[in-house]
Amino acid sequence: MTEATMAEIQVDIVGEVAGAPTSHKCLIVVHELHSKWPEVRPSSHVTSADVISFLCNLFTRWGLSEVVITGNSPQFKSGEFRNFFTNKAITHSTTAFYHPQSNGGVERFNQILKQRVRTHREQGFSFQQTLQGRSCTIVHHDTL
Repeated sequence: MTEATMAEIQVDIVGEVAGAPTSHKCLIVVHELHSKWPEVRPSSHVTSADVISFLCNLFTRWGLSEVVITGNSPQFKSGEFRNFFTNKAITHSTTAFYHPQSNGGVERFNQILKQRVRTHREQGFSFQQTLQGRSCTIVHHDTL
Protein backbone atom coordinates (compact mmCIF):
# COMPACT_ATOMS: atom_id res chain seq x y z
CA MET A 1 0.00 0.00 0.00
CA THR A 2 1.29 3.47 -0.83
CA GLU A 3 0.89 6.64 1.16
CA ALA A 4 -1.61 7.93 -1.38
CA THR A 5 -4.03 5.17 -0.48
CA MET A 6 -4.21 6.42 3.12
CA ALA A 7 -5.49 9.80 1.98
CA GLU A 8 -8.99 9.33 3.43
CA ILE A 9 -9.69 7.20 6.47
CA GLN A 10 -12.66 6.50 8.70
CA VAL A 11 -12.17 6.00 12.44
CA ASP A 12 -14.61 4.37 14.83
CA ILE A 13 -14.79 2.83 18.28
CA VAL A 14 -16.30 -0.58 18.87
CA GLY A 15 -17.22 -1.00 22.52
CA GLU A 16 -17.90 -3.95 24.76
CA VAL A 17 -16.91 -6.70 22.35
CA ALA A 18 -18.50 -9.98 23.45
CA GLY A 19 -15.92 -12.64 24.23
CA ALA A 20 -13.04 -10.19 24.53
CA PRO A 21 -10.76 -10.10 27.58
CA THR A 22 -11.41 -7.17 29.91
CA SER A 23 -8.23 -5.44 28.72
CA HIS A 24 -9.53 -5.58 25.13
CA LYS A 25 -13.22 -4.74 25.54
CA CYS A 26 -12.97 -1.75 23.21
CA LEU A 27 -11.50 -1.59 19.73
CA ILE A 28 -10.29 1.47 17.86
CA VAL A 29 -10.88 0.78 14.17
CA VAL A 30 -9.43 2.59 11.17
CA HIS A 31 -10.75 1.83 7.69
CA GLU A 32 -9.07 3.29 4.63
CA LEU A 33 -11.66 4.20 2.01
CA HIS A 34 -9.74 3.52 -1.20
CA SER A 35 -8.04 0.19 -0.50
CA LYS A 36 -10.46 -0.92 2.28
CA TRP A 37 -7.40 -1.59 4.49
CA PRO A 38 -8.45 -1.97 8.15
CA GLU A 39 -6.37 -1.60 11.28
CA VAL A 40 -7.52 -2.36 14.81
CA ARG A 41 -6.16 -1.55 18.26
CA PRO A 42 -7.69 -3.25 21.30
CA SER A 43 -7.97 -1.35 24.58
CA SER A 44 -9.71 -1.58 27.95
CA HIS A 45 -11.10 1.93 27.39
CA VAL A 46 -10.81 4.61 24.72
CA THR A 47 -9.90 8.25 25.30
CA SER A 48 -8.98 10.98 22.83
CA ALA A 49 -5.34 10.36 23.74
CA ASP A 50 -5.72 6.64 22.90
CA VAL A 51 -7.13 7.45 19.46
CA ILE A 52 -4.44 10.07 18.82
CA SER A 53 -1.71 7.59 19.81
CA PHE A 54 -3.16 5.03 17.42
CA LEU A 55 -3.35 7.59 14.58
CA CYS A 56 0.23 8.76 15.23
CA ASN A 57 1.41 5.17 14.85
CA LEU A 58 -0.60 4.81 11.66
CA PHE A 59 0.67 8.10 10.21
CA THR A 60 4.26 7.17 11.05
CA ARG A 61 3.94 4.05 8.94
CA TRP A 62 1.75 5.28 6.07
CA GLY A 63 2.07 9.06 6.01
CA LEU A 64 -0.50 11.66 6.98
CA SER A 65 -4.05 11.31 5.78
CA GLU A 66 -5.71 14.26 4.12
CA VAL A 67 -9.17 13.57 5.56
CA VAL A 68 -10.25 11.70 8.69
CA ILE A 69 -13.94 10.92 9.12
CA THR A 70 -15.28 10.02 12.56
CA GLY A 71 -18.55 9.74 14.39
CA ASN A 72 -19.58 12.15 17.11
CA SER A 73 -18.32 10.30 20.18
CA PRO A 74 -16.86 12.51 22.91
CA GLN A 75 -13.37 11.20 22.09
CA PHE A 76 -13.69 12.69 18.60
CA LYS A 77 -15.14 16.02 19.75
CA SER A 78 -12.54 16.99 22.35
CA GLY A 79 -10.30 20.02 22.03
CA GLU A 80 -7.28 17.72 22.18
CA PHE A 81 -8.57 15.84 19.13
CA ARG A 82 -9.37 19.02 17.17
CA ASN A 83 -5.94 20.48 17.97
CA PHE A 84 -4.23 17.30 16.79
CA PHE A 85 -5.79 17.66 13.34
CA THR A 86 -5.26 21.40 13.18
CA ASN A 87 -1.55 20.99 13.99
CA LYS A 88 -1.16 18.38 11.25
CA ALA A 89 -3.29 20.25 8.66
CA ILE A 90 -5.67 17.29 8.36
CA THR A 91 -9.34 17.84 7.57
CA HIS A 92 -11.52 16.25 10.24
CA SER A 93 -15.11 15.54 9.23
CA THR A 94 -17.79 14.06 11.42
CA THR A 95 -20.85 12.10 10.42
CA ALA A 96 -24.36 13.40 10.85
CA PHE A 97 -25.76 12.81 14.34
CA TYR A 98 -27.64 9.50 14.65
CA HIS A 99 -26.64 8.53 11.12
CA PRO A 100 -23.73 6.05 11.36
CA GLN A 101 -24.39 4.97 7.76
CA SER A 102 -22.51 8.08 6.62
CA ASN A 103 -19.38 6.36 8.00
CA GLY A 104 -20.46 3.23 6.14
CA GLY A 105 -17.11 1.62 5.27
CA VAL A 106 -15.93 1.38 8.85
CA GLU A 107 -19.42 0.51 10.12
CA ARG A 108 -19.61 -2.43 7.69
CA PHE A 109 -16.14 -3.58 8.72
CA ASN A 110 -17.19 -3.39 12.38
CA GLN A 111 -20.11 -5.75 11.67
CA ILE A 112 -17.76 -8.21 9.96
CA LEU A 113 -15.25 -7.90 12.81
CA LYS A 114 -17.89 -8.59 15.50
CA GLN A 115 -19.19 -11.58 13.54
CA ARG A 116 -15.65 -12.89 13.09
CA VAL A 117 -14.96 -12.60 16.82
CA ARG A 118 -18.20 -14.40 17.66
CA THR A 119 -17.62 -17.20 15.12
CA HIS A 120 -13.97 -17.75 15.97
CA ARG A 121 -14.66 -17.77 19.71
CA GLU A 122 -17.32 -20.46 19.09
CA GLN A 123 -14.69 -22.44 17.15
CA GLY A 124 -12.27 -22.27 20.09
CA PHE A 125 -9.86 -19.61 18.83
CA SER A 126 -8.53 -17.09 21.33
CA PHE A 127 -9.46 -13.44 21.01
CA GLN A 128 -5.87 -12.62 20.02
CA GLN A 129 -5.85 -15.28 17.28
CA THR A 130 -9.10 -13.88 15.92
CA LEU A 131 -7.76 -10.32 15.67
CA GLN A 132 -4.51 -11.44 14.11
CA GLY A 133 -6.37 -13.20 11.31
CA ARG A 134 -6.58 -12.08 7.71
CA SER A 135 -9.51 -9.68 8.14
CA CYS A 136 -7.62 -7.10 10.18
CA THR A 137 -4.19 -6.01 11.31
CA ILE A 138 -3.27 -5.30 14.90
CA VAL A 139 -1.12 -2.22 15.13
CA HIS A 140 0.17 -2.73 18.66
CA HIS A 141 1.01 -6.40 19.12
CA ASP A 142 2.44 -5.62 22.54
CA THR A 143 -1.07 -4.82 23.82
CA LEU A 144 -2.24 -8.39 23.26
